[in-house]
Amino acid sequence: MKEMNSWSEEDRFSGAPDWVFPEPWPVLPEEMKQFRLSHVIGKGSTGTVYHATQLLEYAVKVIPWEAPEQLETACRDYEISKIFADSGKTVRPVACYKNEGQLFIVQELGEASLDFFAWRKCALREVLQVLLETADALEYIQEKGYTHFDVKPQNIIIVNGTARIGDFSHCRETGYPVYEKQTGTAAFRAPEIVKGEQCSGKEDMYSLGITMYALLMGGRVPFEIPENGEFRRGPEDQIRTLFIHPDLLKIIQKAAAFRPGERFSSFRDFAEAIRDFMKQYADSLEEEIPAYRIPRPVNKTIPPFTDRAMDKSILS
Repeated sequence: MKEMNSWSEEDRFSGAPDWVFPEPWPVLPEEMKQFRLSHVIGKGSTGTVYHATQLLEYAVKVIPWEAPEQLETACRDYEISKIFADSGKTVRPVACYKNEGQLFIVQELGEASLDFFAWRKCALREVLQVLLETADALEYIQEKGYTHFDVKPQNIIIVNGTARIGDFSHCRETGYPVYEKQTGTAAFRAPEIVKGEQCSGKEDMYSLGITMYALLMGGRVPFEIPENGEFRRGPEDQIRTLFIHPDLLKIIQKAAAFRPGERFSSFRDFAEAIRDFMKQYADSLEEEIPAYRIPRPVNKTIPPFTDRAMDKSILS
């Protein structure tokens, strides 16, 4: 495996999107000299995640910062992730280092849910099981007194066959009084966040509903995101599609209802609705989900109704 700074122009291929070989590669701190970064596995609003090897394989999230207050914000991801580290329901943090204006968060390696399902026969049972495990993780996070605020397929990580929640850079204690304008990701952001209203405690439920739609639709989301990213869903805008079983669509519509009071009262109730569906339609659970057989678009094109802010590794 080549070391991180040894890539040459010959290593680049003409069709590669920009995020494959970011410039410049991060300079690792001395404490991380045993790590080797090989490629980018994800990129979000706060930082870039690299595939890393030591004796074992890890993921390394690299977050740039320029001022002390930015470093404090960057450290939030690691510090909050430690709160849930022993649960087995979230991505486990390993270590945290800083060097030359960058923060390096070492965490266990997994695969984002959409990548996990892509290019393989994906049965309905598998997706519903991931949603059940995600709901269980979010229930645990809520019981600890926190709201994740950035639930989406990229932050559902499959580790050893089990779905776990990752990326706590937007996470806050439940009851956080004021929404930041860019809290979360546009396509999965609850309407009350966009409107700047008081926290409802149901923000993650809304995001989980949109995530369920995305997982059942191969990465697509129900509402198109405008070029400026200022997505606003109206009270009468309903989630509709002919490609999801009507009973599953009802679960999505309730979880992602426009008004917080109309959503599921708990993640346990959400999970129970999915289990009821699985019992009623047990004979259909092994059917393949056709959306995952749809070829991905060529580099730098966006499929219909897909969030332009989503991880580029999912769209290429």
